[in-house]
Amino acid sequence: MSFKINFFSIVFLFHFLSLSAQEIAIPFRNGNLWGISNEAGKMLIEPKFDQLEFPNSYENANDYMISKLNGLEGLIIDGKEILKPKYTSIYNDDGFFNVRSTENGSQQDILLPDGTSIFEKPFINILSRFEINKNHKLFHVLNQNLTESLFIYDMKLLKKVQVLYDNYHSISLFKTRNEITKVSQLYFLVKKTATSNLLVENWTSNAIPLVKINSGFQYLKEDEFLRFFADKYYSSKNNDYYSGSETGEVMEVVEYTGSSDRMEDAPMAIPYDERTIISETQEFKEKHWKHNLVVKDNKLFMESYEDRNYKNKKTKEIPVEIPANEIKLSYGSFYLKKENGSDNYSNFIRYPKNGKTIVIFPYDINTKIEFDFIDERSFQIKENNSTKETVYLVGKKDKNNQLKYGLYSNARKQIIDFEYDEFTNIQHYSNDGTFLFKVKKNNKFGVIQADGKILLPANFSDLKEVHNNYRSGTKVFQIQNNTKFGLIYLTNSEIKALEPIFDYPIKGVIPKYPEYKNNKISSAKKNPKTISLIELKDESGEFMGYADFNGKQFFKD
Repeated sequence: MSFKINFFSIVFLFHFLSLSAQEIAIPFRNGNLWGISNEAGKMLIEPKFDQLEFPNSYENANDYMISKLNGLEGLIIDGKEILKPKYTSIYNDDGFFNVRSTENGSQQDILLPDGTSIFEKPFINILSRFEINKNHKLFHVLNQNLTESLFIYDMKLLKKVQVLYDNYHSISLFKTRNEITKVSQLYFLVKKTATSNLLVENWTSNAIPLVKINSGFQYLKEDEFLRFFADKYYSSKNNDYYSGSETGEVMEVVEYTGSSDRMEDAPMAIPYDERTIISETQEFKEKHWKHNLVVKDNKLFMESYEDRNYKNKKTKEIPVEIPANEIKLSYGSFYLKKENGSDNYSNFIRYPKNGKTIVIFPYDINTKIEFDFIDERSFQIKENNSTKETVYLVGKKDKNNQLKYGLYSNARKQIIDFEYDEFTNIQHYSNDGTFLFKVKKNNKFGVIQADGKILLPANFSDLKEVHNNYRSGTKVFQIQNNTKFGLIYLTNSEIKALEPIFDYPIKGVIPKYPEYKNNKISSAKKNPKTISLIELKDESGEFMGYADFNGKQFFKD
């Protein structure tokens, strides 16, 4: 049988020529050091790092890299060294880069992708932060002079919009019941200086700027107050609230009187017999029939009913050559379009006889399909989400009484001849329900699609699945010919194949590189150029470096 494979290199060449001259920055290894090159191998950053890593995130983003040198981290974006490796940690938070450094003392900062800080100065530590609304965050920080500040920052306009406390000796922030009850109030326990009185202050938080509701002295020790506050709002105990005004009177606490778990009454479902029956109109004149084979009293019947009118089904006995209780009715969907409607069959007949397996399709009861072997499973080929044909794995014994396998279609008859020693289903992906088979012939392996298309001829000494970390909906299969390695890569909508050209085994595939997930980086880019990268490893599993689908390797020893 003839075959034709459109290898990805052709697609990639067309893609390459149709895009702009934008360079793609690819990690490049030279011996034990890492740098950055473009797709042609031209160095953008000479190898000088111990490691280059993509961010370890659930999104598998690769729009920036973390450089590592002597245990410290830096930042690289689009082949440019934004931050040199002098930070103890760098991580992305909603498009901003949080960095920590021990240079000039302990420091923490939040940076934009160009490396500039969103604050006027770095802090020793960002003690806490939380979102007030979509654009505003409340920051509690430890300043370089060991005082604390609390302010609201507009993350869209990139500026402070309100300072609640600045250079205080201590600030304790409580997220009270507001997250459960929607009462928009925040409580702070503050001391201006080390000798100042301990104050408890209450602020609204339903609008910017926040408004202070009240303030009062606190006569208990700070740790005692914290305990009572926690008991009041975070436990089931009913402790008194020890807080006072300047005169020592108990400060009023406004209690929430609504029910936080109240649910609106859901409307009851309308009883089936009370639903409105729509009268038949001209557009409903087509007749759509459902057919189902059943065995009753050791006889085979075809039950048929129009549309949803199951109560008025028609039953017809189907003659068979063996007792009906020896028949297996297997699931299978067969859709036949007619001039005035359609027929939809839900199962088919299967039974053994004289060492053979026989299949009879429900729409053609008088025709028997007979083989030495017919697999229990059937494979539906779809077109625009509708079943186009059903394919079966079938077998026929050769002159040595050995089974040889092929594919049979209910619509096109024999689509793959009996020439394969093994036929194993390896992948079902949602490209209109297409299945793939790993086939073996004369100790060589290949890949055939369930519709009969030969993706890889059986010329390869090995074919095995490779675990791919980058996409849950993809699969990678390594193919081998002698000492060379290639791959077949499957997504939900496409198949890419590359004949064995590499000296190293396949570790995985990055299907889209770079893939921008950081909105602060991607917002300035329109239709960015991307490629696919292949990860290669040595025989022990150690990562060697990257290659593209043209076979170019971005590493050397």
